[in-house]
Amino acid sequence: MGNAAQQFRTWLDSLPSGQRLELARAYAEAARARGVIVVRPDGSVVPIPPILTPAVIDRARLRSVSTDAHHILSGLVRLTERLMTDPARAPLRARLFGSFLPLEAEGLARTWRSAAHLSTARVDFLVDTAGVPRALEVNTTIPAMQGYSDCIAEAFLREVARTRGLSTAQADALVADNGRNTDDLLASLIAHHVRLGGTRERGLTIAIIARTGDAQRGELEHYVTRWNELGHTAYLAAPDDARRDGDGASVAGRRPDLIYRHIFARRLPPGSEFARMCLEPERFHILNPIASHLEVKGMLGLLSAAAGRADLGLTDDEHDAVLRTVPWTRVLEPGATPDPAGAPIADLVPWVRANGAALVLKRSWDYGGKSVFLGAELDSDASQARLRTVLGREGGPPIDWNQLVDFALGDGDAWVVQDLVLAAREPHLRVEPDGPRERSLFVDLSAYTNTTVAPQPSGGAVRASESRIVNILGGGGLAPLLREDILARLMKVPE
Repeated sequence: MGNAAQQFRTWLDSLPSGQRLELARAYAEAARARGVIVVRPDGSVVPIPPILTPAVIDRARLRSVSTDAHHILSGLVRLTERLMTDPARAPLRARLFGSFLPLEAEGLARTWRSAAHLSTARVDFLVDTAGVPRALEVNTTIPAMQGYSDCIAEAFLREVARTRGLSTAQADALVADNGRNTDDLLASLIAHHVRLGGTRERGLTIAIIARTGDAQRGELEHYVTRWNELGHTAYLAAPDDARRDGDGASVAGRRPDLIYRHIFARRLPPGSEFARMCLEPERFHILNPIASHLEVKGMLGLLSAAAGRADLGLTDDEHDAVLRTVPWTRVLEPGATPDPAGAPIADLVPWVRANGAALVLKRSWDYGGKSVFLGAELDSDASQARLRTVLGREGGPPIDWNQLVDFALGDGDAWVVQDLVLAAREPHLRVEPDGPRERSLFVDLSAYTNTTVAPQPSGGAVRASESRIVNILGGGGLAPLLREDILARLMKVPE
């Protein structure tokens, strides 16, 4: 724990219990009011639990993690070109992308080159016990939490500043200087809009297209509010609101300059008008274009394997970032490969069977941790419940590692095997209905990035969970991510 974080914790512990409870409740309410919520399928609204102890990082380190994310993404784009243009790799393409729904498959065929131009992406890191951020997953369709992270950080800074007696102007400065992911996202969207022939002027009209009942409605509403504050006209719309209109698009009766797509291609009927528009992203200034292939976990496996070779076209920066940050990852299939230490494996499958306690198995094309299984925790009730859902089994004896391996080998989708990243739990105060409670939590670090023309973001988000598979609603929460110098300024005694 750094000096600023330790100073904050000492100050927080010194508060009378009533004042500490008042701060925690005011902070939780401010976060909820700013949109740190999830909307469930039944329409009910659930606040994302806020963490009262911030995640603190110095600016240089956060920028370094963001730069690594950038090189990982550019490496994936580079591998895509080799994969898509080499006829000999057709069987591998079929294995990696065989579970794509029709629009995803058509998008891969028609827009994979467009997907080299991404206005936003998120790489999720887990910091290992040696302090090294390890990249576990890439998100290129809905790299969420930019808005959530901004809202939770602003709520924290303002409520702590108020409790410490700082002025509104001082709190404003802290919030601004800590940085806003939402502003970085806007700058990137505009840069890509200009790349496609648009203007950089104020007053752009931006349609955010999301499904009706989107779980992240609070975050989307935050984008609308913030971008309107910055002089643009942003609004939410549903896919059915989008229409072709001459050379451009009409969305809910307006002609937007650009469209921010916040819906998975798999959720769009392939014949719908917006789905067809997504196959011409440059014409309609749709950002991001369909880029499902870059989210497939098997692609991270190819990237991990490529980093051990000099003949697969990665740049020096990409090679270095992957070797340092991406855990050893392979597509699960028979064949020889080096193990995590670089020693030769004659056949991957029997080696995986024999080393389950040190490995993770993941379905290549899935979301939300539903098909992520840690060999060391396979006997837990939570793992067994998810196993039964994934394998379609009810009752009977527990499902063991070899049965999971058998299922993965025979599944229609590819699976990947990954070296288990050992991460330590951290003590954090989670704000619960009855007040702040000390919890031992795993935390991850998500870094935002983009490709090509846009200014590179340098922000991130931090989730916390009682499970190694981090889920903010599964016994965890969202922590404010603060630059170390910002927390140090917050903790100065007011004059």
